[in-house]
Amino acid sequence: MGERSLDSLVTHTMQPSLLRFFLTGIILFPALLIIVCALFALLLRDLPNSVQFQPTTNLSFLQILWQSNPWETIKLVFVDKPLVVIEHIDHATGTQVWAMFYYAGTLLMYLLVAALASLHWKNLKNSTAKQLVLFTAGAAAVLISFTYLQRAACCTSGHGWVLETWLLGKAYTPSLGSVNWIEIYQHLHPRLPVLQLGMLVSGMVILIRWHLSLSKMN
Repeated sequence: MGERSLDSLVTHTMQPSLLRFFLTGIILFPALLIIVCALFALLLRDLPNSVQFQPTTNLSFLQILWQSNPWETIKLVFVDKPLVVIEHIDHATGTQVWAMFYYAGTLLMYLLVAALASLHWKNLKNSTAKQLVLFTAGAAAVLISFTYLQRAACCTSGHGWVLETWLLGKAYTPSLGSVNWIEIYQHLHPRLPVLQLGMLVSGMVILIRWHLSLSKMN
């Protein structure tokens, strides 16, 4: 009887916690997408007005490819191509002004950050300013390291990592200042993959520190 009562108590205790974890995560996941996209939209000075789920745009081709090569289809959808594209279209000309590309790996990073925040949601109200700064800095570093952007003003050949696109935009924009953005871009360009990886690793380390600091509060 005692063991059965204990199992029942654990089950009833865990169910609300798991439900709260999943519900909070479901809310935080799109919230993070909206916040990051909105921040970049403000910097680009054009709000998004189009969202595309890429697999649906080539559904007939993917169905044919699946019949002949399922693994290549999975690779194409989840590795080679973005799943979601959020963009601003100039309706007067029909051209794409800017677009943000969300690959499966990008969405997975957003999901992991949302899950981590959901796990500690109850402790956030008791967090110190330092803990909030740690989470914000870590989440920003991780998510930005997986953000890919294309701008018609500078990047007609395709999209790239957001920092590379921003530097390229600066290089293509005439400036009256003394900063030579073309020289800066040429100097940093071969080092950008290392910088991107460093930002990802740094963000993950910061989030782990944040997680450990909040775990001590439980």
